[in-house]
Amino acid sequence: FDFLSSKNSYDTYIDGFFGMGGSLKSLEKSLVAHGVKTVIVNDLNPCIITLHKCVRNHPNELKEYFLKTIREDIVIPHNKLFIPVEELINIKEKWVNRFNELQEKEEFGIETSILMIMLSAFNFSGVVTIKQNRHIVFSKNIYTSKKIKGFYFNTITRIDTFSKIYNQFDMKFYNEDYLDLHKKFKNRPN
Repeated sequence: FDFLSSKNSYDTYIDGFFGMGGSLKSLEKSLVAHGVKTVIVNDLNPCIITLHKCVRNHPNELKEYFLKTIREDIVIPHNKLFIPVEELINIKEKWVNRFNELQEKEEFGIETSILMIMLSAFNFSGVVTIKQNRHIVFSKNIYTSKKIKGFYFNTITRIDTFSKIYNQFDMKFYNEDYLDLHKKFKNRPN
């Protein structure tokens, strides 16, 4: 981006395959340094786009729901935060069932966003599968408990970090096929 910006002037950054937003996090300083004002992000899955909208517009509600879910589903029933992997698998199954129920009804918001964050963190390999119908599928296995400990302590910080990044820009969120997005913006020189 630094090389491209040295030869041209850009005020818009478009990411057609946004996923969990790592590309924007990596490019943030360079985009700001080169005067980018608008960030357009797209992902085929509506839950992923809703997650990013919630991070930008409702970070406090996300953090509250995250803490409430951890407290109600892990701490209170088990009287501790760190529980055996077998119990985590049972909790993950409960979360997957709830997520699938909301996904089927296309009810995306704070709850699906936090479930998406938690299930992605617990998901074996961290990578989810998106089916042709755009629904997210999580694996049955979970990461090691070492990874989950980091997740407990880093999630609120990550929400704050991404919210700060997103609020630096005029962000526009799209949930469509990349080729349709490309048609909308392909003739814009900036």
